[in-house]
Order: sequence, then structure tokens, then C-alpha cells
Amino acid sequence: MAIKLAVVTAIDISFKVLLLAQMKAAKDAGFEVYGICTKGPNFDSLRSYGIKMHAITIKRSISPLSDLVAIWKMYRYFKRENITIVHTHFAKAGLLGRIAAKLAGVPSIIHTLHGFYLHENMSPLMKLKRIYLYVSRELPLRFIGMLTNWIPDTPLVCFLRGFFSYSFFKRCGRDFQYGAHVCLPTPHTIEMGDNE
Repeated sequence: MAIKLAVVTAIDISFKVLLLAQMKAAKDAGFEVYGICTKGPNFDSLRSYGIKMHAITIKRSISPLSDLVAIWKMYRYFKRENITIVHTHFAKAGLLGRIAAKLAGVPSIIHTLHGFYLHENMSPLMKLKRIYLYVSRELPLRFIGMLTNWIPDTPLVCFLRGFFSYSFFKRCGRDFQYGAHVCLPTPHTIEMGDNE
């Protein structure tokens, strides 16, 4: 039985421009690939690549009623298709898709953060601060989240080291428990497997 991968983004151009190669590679690797987004001009052409496209309106603006409807429709779709992995992209589709996947009991939920929120009107000092905060706090958690989604039944102990680990551990505490089988005890190296 093929692993069912559902990729969620707000608009169809994201599939065509950013995600198509990844989705084709997943299909070539034996995954059954589903695409979920708002129907747009590129929607139907994506089916020619063997992607099972499903239209669910995901507005990019904040719209509580529409957002609840999108969550409900994705939840029902994930349950009906028995989706194994949900991979979300971008802020709004990522939030709604992950909520729906969690409610549907999807075993593996992945989110890719696109863009590094730096812009031309930002001072150089603020850019450095944002880079430092991302590398020292967000990146380690995202890495650990990615590992635990891909190998959910493997006990995992991560040891972080280096200049940026001080800020991370100061924020999280020395023994930070990320999930049922994940612990970050001390800043040294990264180990995976049975570490009991």
C-alpha cells in the first residue's frame, strides 16, 4: 500500500513554481501524491503530472468563517482518503492544514517555512537580530520537529553544541522535553536511536 502524501498550500501557482519537482519526486518514489489548494488557473494542469488535486478555498487574509470551513473540509478529506503524511506550506495554509491534519489523526505532519522575513526597509542591526533569533531558537526546534515527524517511533536524543546553543537552552531549559520520545539534555552532538 502506497504512502499517501497530501501537500497543502493556499494557491495553485505555489505548486507549479515551488513544489512541483518535490511532488514529482515523491510520486516517482512510490508515494500517492495529493494537492490541496484554492482552485486557480494552474489547478487542472497539475493533474497531468499524476497529482490528485482537490480544491479547497484557503483565503490568504484572516477570515474566521472561511478558515473554519477550510479546516472542516481538509479534515474530512484527510479522513476519507486515509492520508499518511500532510506537508503544509506558507503561513495561512500551514496553520489551517496542520490543525485539520491533527484533528484527522494524520500520523505525520510537516510544515515548511518559506521566506526569511527580512526586507529592504529593515535596519542592518534588526536583520542581524532576526537571523540570530531564527538560528538560535527556531531552527533547532524545526529540525527536531522534522526528525520526529519522519521517524516518529524512534526514541531520539539530540545534543546541541556551538555558539547558538546557549540562547536556545537558556530559553528552553537544560532538559527540554519536545515530545514523547524526544529529549534535549546537554549541548554536545546529535545522536539518534536507542539512547537509554
